[in-house]
Amino acid sequence: MATAERSRPPALTIREIHARAVRVPMRRPLGTSGGTIAYAPLVLVDLETAEGVPGRAYVFAYSDLGARALPPLIAGIAEMVRGDAVAPVAVAKKLDVNTVITFSGCPPGDEKGGQPNWIVSPWPPEFSDMLAWQWKERVTPYWKDTAKTCKAERTQDPDAFKAKYGTNKNKSNAFGKCVSQHAKTQEKQDGTQS
Repeated sequence: MATAERSRPPALTIREIHARAVRVPMRRPLGTSGGTIAYAPLVLVDLETAEGVPGRAYVFAYSDLGARALPPLIAGIAEMVRGDAVAPVAVAKKLDVNTVITFSGCPPGDEKGGQPNWIVSPWPPEFSDMLAWQWKERVTPYWKDTAKTCKAERTQDPDAFKAKYGTNKNKSNAFGKCVSQHAKTQEKQDGTQS
C-alpha cells in the first residue's frame, strides 16, 4: 500500500467519552410490526481527545429503555479505553469485539481535525463542505490505494490470489476480503504508532 504517499493524521488519545440519551421527534413516524415510532430514542456520544480533537456519534437505541441503558454502558467502556489511542480496531480488540463497522473512525471534517468526523446531515451548510473534503482528501484516496494494492496482487497470480483471500465456495469474494485485510492491517499499524 502506498502508505508513505498518504499524509497521516496526527495520533490521537482518548481522554473522555460522554453519552446522553435523548428523544428526537421524527418528521415522519416509522411504522413497524411492533407499533409506530414517533420519537427516535438516540444516545449522543462525544469523544474528547487529549489533543483537543472532538469526535461525535449517535446510536439509535430503538426504545427509550435501550437509550437509558446505553450511557452507563458507554461510561464503563470509557473507563476501559481512557488513555488509549483512537484506533477503532485496537479498541475493539481490547473490548473483545470481533466486528468493526468500516466507517467508524472516518477522518475529521477538515485538515486541522477540528470539525465533526461523522457527518450525517447536510445541515448546517458547512457540513456539506466538510463531507466533500473528507471524501476527496481522505476516504477516496485511502480506498483507492488499498484497491490498487489488491488489484496488483490479483494481476500477478489470479489463482493464488483467490486461494489466499477467497472464503466462499467459488472464492469470488477474494477482492473484497483482500481490501478488508489490508485495511485492518493499516488500522493496526495506525493504532500502534504514537
